[in-house]
Amino acid sequence: MGFHERSTDMRSFFAFIFTAFLPLSVTVAEPVLNSAEVCARWLGDWIGVLEYRNYQPPHGRVKLPTILSVTRVPDDTTTVKLSFVYGDGPGKTV
Repeated sequence: MGFHERSTDMRSFFAFIFTAFLPLSVTVAEPVLNSAEVCARWLGDWIGVLEYRNYQPPHGRVKLPTILSVTRVPDDTTTVKLSFVYGDGPGKTV
């Protein structure tokens, strides 16, 4: 087997490997949402935690319970208002 034959065999091998592992193209229809629908999905109350590092001794992590209220702005279907309430201990709201 000469150099040219081995070179051709290698090119055929790499062409096979390249085409065998090409990703398949799959088309998925994405749902179309307008801005008003997207905003409507966020409306309501969300509960979570705000976590931050306290730079005063004892320099630990502080976690504050948090409520996020998302409301619609009057006369505008594509704008929302975000209101955060942070609990900083019994009876304390930040």
